[in-house]
Amino acid sequence: MRNRVLLCTSALQVVNAKSVIDFLGKDSMNHIIILHPALLDVSKNIIFDIGEKLGYNSIIDLTHINQKLSEKNKEFSLKQSILTLKVKAYFNNRINNYEFAIKTIKTIIEDKIGVVDEIFYRMGYKHDDALFIRAIDTAKLKYGIEDGIGDYLPKHWKYKKFNKHEILHVIKRFLKSIFKSFLSIITTGKIKESRKIFLKPKIPWDMNFCNIKYKKRKCVDKYFLKNIRRLFVEEPESNKKEIIIFGSLIPDPRFEIDTKREVEIYNAVIKKIIQRHKVNQSNIWYKPHPRLEHKSWLYKKKNLDCNIYDYDKNTLGEIELCNPFIKAVYSVGSTSFLYAKELFNIDAYRIDIRSEDVHPSHHEKYHTILSSFGIEEIIP
Repeated sequence: MRNRVLLCTSALQVVNAKSVIDFLGKDSMNHIIILHPALLDVSKNIIFDIGEKLGYNSIIDLTHINQKLSEKNKEFSLKQSILTLKVKAYFNNRINNYEFAIKTIKTIIEDKIGVVDEIFYRMGYKHDDALFIRAIDTAKLKYGIEDGIGDYLPKHWKYKKFNKHEILHVIKRFLKSIFKSFLSIITTGKIKESRKIFLKPKIPWDMNFCNIKYKKRKCVDKYFLKNIRRLFVEEPESNKKEIIIFGSLIPDPRFEIDTKREVEIYNAVIKKIIQRHKVNQSNIWYKPHPRLEHKSWLYKKKNLDCNIYDYDKNTLGEIELCNPFIKAVYSVGSTSFLYAKELFNIDAYRIDIRSEDVHPSHHEKYHTILSSFGIEEIIP
């Protein structure tokens, strides 16, 4: 029996990977490896809960590996190494840390899982994912799975829209990685190792999958819906939820918009919702983003003109869409929001806040993606 492993960075991927596994068929032992170092305990708990309900054979938390790797790499800075003429030692240290992490991953997986035949990882994989993909070198098949709304962003959108922020960010990141890779190669002589660590990882998959029909990807929408519905449990208050506002992490210390202004925007939208859908204020619910700070939740609970989910109510937004009483959903930008229209046939409206002092590219991305799916935008 083959071993299939999901390299997991979010709870939604647990459902996505299971849907692909169901699509592929054949008997297998299915495992989850949690690897993203920034995942909060609450997010990990959701992963464990969903993984167990969907019948995964094991769920292994290895986030400490990337955390320790990052900590070790920060012990010496490149700037300090240049000033002290210890550049070679700096890069050798980075390479040794990386190779030690690879060996650690291999040892744990061999002990807990055995030989891995197939791996699943997000299409927008990063260096964190690449570390584990390279460590699991026994896998004969690699599958790219959907991670969320960002997977529906056109590849060259930043250039077509001439988004200066994104273009400059890409150039800066590219030059920085080239510089570090070059320095590492000339000081250590280790070409392959240097490129793996400092350049953008290139690890192609054999096949990639999505939940909504898009380009040439294999669509597993039927399997996704089946798995999401397995997770839904109707509650006494379900019939009171007619409109859901999916929250995003909008306030950012780099920009002027704060929680107070965010709540003002939502309250303006709530007035329009009441007029448009002829619903009572008590039937409108705000679902906070999973990473929302508790103090922000308290402020919203006090000042939002609608109901709000409990702080510890951490179900996936996609599961909430199974509620038959929902008439419409609103959001600045959310994967759940996109699924509402395309998979659940629920009306969806994007709250357009591009005129506010917000991140110069995040909300342009939402606009580009959701406009292509014909989702109506409203200005508060």
